[in-house]
Amino acid sequence: MKQTPVIDSIGWTRGNDGVVVHANAHDDTGNTTYYRWEYEETWEIHSFFASGLIYDDGKVRDRVFPDEERMVCWKDARSTSIIIASSAKLNGDRISEMPIVNIPNGHEKLAWRYSILVRQYALDKNAYEFYDLMKKNTESIGTIFDPQPSEIRGNFVCVTDPEEPVIGHVTASTVEEQRIFINSSQVPNWVFVQNCPEQNVTPDSIVYYFEGGGYIPYDTKEDNGNIEYYLASYAGCVDCTKRGGGRQRPSFW
Repeated sequence: MKQTPVIDSIGWTRGNDGVVVHANAHDDTGNTTYYRWEYEETWEIHSFFASGLIYDDGKVRDRVFPDEERMVCWKDARSTSIIIASSAKLNGDRISEMPIVNIPNGHEKLAWRYSILVRQYALDKNAYEFYDLMKKNTESIGTIFDPQPSEIRGNFVCVTDPEEPVIGHVTASTVEEQRIFINSSQVPNWVFVQNCPEQNVTPDSIVYYFEGGGYIPYDTKEDNGNIEYYLASYAGCVDCTKRGGGRQRPSFW
């Protein structure tokens, strides 16, 4: 098992195209040379409209708080690409500002608060070459200038037929991880835009607008104590779970 050096730091930079989260690491012993990273992202999302109403069984009623509160949610994602780097051709076993994830301008990830947990692994040379070939075969194909697919062979072998092509590689190392948070206040002029038009829904039209879940009421307009119409908008603008969010607050938040 290879010993993975600790992550020196996880940082980020703001560029013209968005924010790039990067990792820094080094090994004074010079025994690592080959690195791999994975990450888990979590970000807070808010509904555009705060709703005190809910459509239920053909009627509009008051929401029951906190169980039916839908203002704040959290979303998460995991790395899907192969992130590797080597210091073999560098002067010293050091990796500086290795890009881990790109967050494009205006993405909802940085609209409120964002967190990323980065895991770092040490690789041996054979494992690095396997991942490198896998990366080229899966992520760098699409134009005539990209490299042609190559046969991928790891250290898996078919015991009944050694000539049978087998894809896979076993490697073992310790794991180092580090988490950072980025608040929206740290990224000035980050504009996340939602299309959330207001829709006035009269009481005799609630089934038409609300039954399918396309619109959700969030307030009322009254006249002499009588409801003149409901204020509504798209479901994703009123209920954060409709945008793929979860109501369970992460333990590390």
